[in-house]
Amino acid sequence: GQIDYLVRNKRFLESIERNARPYLYEIVTELKRRRMPMELALLPGIESGYRTTVYSHSGAAGLWQFIKSTGDYYGLKRTRLVDLRRDPKLSTQAALDYLEYLHRFFDGDWELAIAAYNGGEGTVSRAQKANAARGLKTDFWSLSLRKETMDYVPRLFALSKIMKNPRRYGLTVYRIPKTRVLSTVTTRRAIDLKEAARRSDMDPNGFAALNARYVRHVTEPGSNNTIIKSEDSGASWSSVTGPCDGTENLYAVDVDSEYKFFVSGQ
Repeated sequence: GQIDYLVRNKRFLESIERNARPYLYEIVTELKRRRMPMELALLPGIESGYRTTVYSHSGAAGLWQFIKSTGDYYGLKRTRLVDLRRDPKLSTQAALDYLEYLHRFFDGDWELAIAAYNGGEGTVSRAQKANAARGLKTDFWSLSLRKETMDYVPRLFALSKIMKNPRRYGLTVYRIPKTRVLSTVTTRRAIDLKEAARRSDMDPNGFAALNARYVRHVTEPGSNNTIIKSEDSGASWSSVTGPCDGTENLYAVDVDSEYKFFVSGQ
C-alpha cells in the first residue's frame, strides 16, 4: 500500500522534511486560521516535494503545482519576469482558497475535494454522475478515476499516518522550532537577486528558492516587489541593496515552543 511505498522511500521523506522548513509555519498557521484539516499541510510534499522551482510535465509550477489556467483564476500572474505560482506565500493563499472552494463544491467531502485538487472538479464530478447513473456509490473510494488521482488521496493519508507515529515505521521525525525564520522587504528597484545573495553571504540556492517568483532572478523595475529573506540577514542585505522602501514585515512570528514535523491535528 501507500504506507509501504513511502516507508521504502526514506530519502523522499527526508527531502520533504528538509525542504518544508522555511514554509511549514506559514501553511500551518493559515490552515489553523481557516479551520481546515492539518493534513492539507502535507499536500505540497506530495505535489512538489516542497520545491518552489519545480515544474510538472503539464507545466504546473510551485509548491502547490498550479497549472496556468487555475493560477490565473486565483490571481497568480505570470509575466516575462515573474511567475506568482512559484511564490510560496501567495501560492499557499491561492491553494487554500481553491481547496475551500472544492470542499464547498463537493458538499463538505474532503476526500473528493482533495481528489479534485489533483484531477479537477469536472473529472471527479463526471465520475460521480457515471456511478450514480449505474446505481453505485459516489464517494471517492467508489469512483473510477485515473491511477494518479486514485493514488493521490491515500498517499496523503498514508503520509499523515506515518508522521503521526513515525517510530512505528522505523522513522525519525525531527522537530521544527516555531520561531521567526523569514522576513520580507519591498522595493521598486530592479535588483539582481543572484548578485545580492552572493554579496550578502546568503546561501544562493536557498535564497533563489524563497524568491522563485522571479523567474529571471531580477525584480521588476517600477513595480512593488516583495523579496523574502532569512530574518537574520538584515544588515548584510541592506549593505547590498540599500533601504528597501522602509517596508519590512515578519514572515513568521515567534512562538515559545516547537512542533513535530507534520503531526496532523495539532
